[in-house]
Amino acid sequence: MNRINEILYLLMATNQAVVRVDKDDWKNMQSMFEFGTRENEIYAKLSQMVETDNKKLFQKSK
Repeated sequence: MNRINEILYLLMATNQAVVRVDKDDWKNMQSMFEFGTRENEIYAKLSQMVETDNKKLFQKSK
């Protein structure tokens, strides 16, 4: 689970660096589990998308 979280953080850092053109933006990252942070907003949206996709996939496999 820790590796998955690390990958998620790395992806968020990469995406933020690309958008902001700031290679050191990862130093300003906050916890994706802390409500109100932009990382938490991204994490919540990704979780919602995965849950929706899993429901669609489960319905198709019936």
